[in-house]
Amino acid sequence: MRKSLWKYSKQIIDVIEAWQDWVLNSTDENMFSIFPCTSTQNTTFSIAGQYFGTEAETKTIVQKLIDNTPSSIQPNFYAYMPFVSAVRYNDGEPGQSSFKDTSGFTKSVLDTNAVKEIYKWLSNSPSANCLLQMDSFGRAINNLSPSATAFPHRNMNFIYQFQAYWDSPDDQKKHENWVDNFSKEIRTQFMEDACYRNYGDVTLSDWQYKYYANNYAKLQQIKQKYDPKDYFKYSQSIELPA
Repeated sequence: MRKSLWKYSKQIIDVIEAWQDWVLNSTDENMFSIFPCTSTQNTTFSIAGQYFGTEAETKTIVQKLIDNTPSSIQPNFYAYMPFVSAVRYNDGEPGQSSFKDTSGFTKSVLDTNAVKEIYKWLSNSPSANCLLQMDSFGRAINNLSPSATAFPHRNMNFIYQFQAYWDSPDDQKKHENWVDNFSKEIRTQFMEDACYRNYGDVTLSDWQYKYYANNYAKLQQIKQKYDPKDYFKYSQSIELPA
């Protein structure tokens, strides 16, 4: 696992574009990378990743990214760790903060206009605890057909998490509004009509299609067979067939 740390500046726009190209041009199924694009209220930003291979192989792959980022903001911190430590690191630290999280997908890179819009929203967040996390996707995930499992998004190369965290109830509304408005603008203009079920968002319209696409009808048939009385029910549970 490797983490690179940069001093925050507007050149994060260039790093985002370099990271996207690096992810899209890499076909190695042993690689995964996350880019938490944090609020500009932070002083640094970082990119992390996991690679199932040797440290030497990891360095070779990551150097291709470093070579395409602006020389004026080269990363100043590198960390390598074994697999178990990397899993724990990427899983996040335990905490009690409240949060709002929603998602989006793209098949290709976000263009420069989209990246500039993202930077605008990161520059106008209600606190430093706001971000858009970009994850590499595809590769082995896309080896299955969209109908093979309940998860249909087998032709995407990037997944995005719009996130905000807060501790005081007084801060809830402004953080939720930021996530809702930010995600709505970026998804509508630049992303696919798809969301990830594990990042549940009760404000989504047409969530059945966004989460499950054409697999929803089959899931309803399974629901009818195993839960005909709708015992397992919540705001976005699989609905019984009409």
